[in-house]
Amino acid sequence: MREAIKQRDNYKCQECTWLGFVKTGRKKIQLAADHINVLEEYPELALDEGNLETLVERKPTK
Repeated sequence: MREAIKQRDNYKCQECTWLGFVKTGRKKIQLAADHINVLEEYPELALDEGNLETLVERKPTK
């Protein structure tokens, strides 16, 4: 399902798209399918494609 969400979103980070950022150059970015609504609060939406979007995968910060 992750690949289907990335394909649906044209392999573009939806947050970057909303904010008007454009990624250019040769650097590859890691994309992830992420839940819009938090799973702990909405477990019934875990596999709902309408609750998934493509985002840039962020590294945890210390």
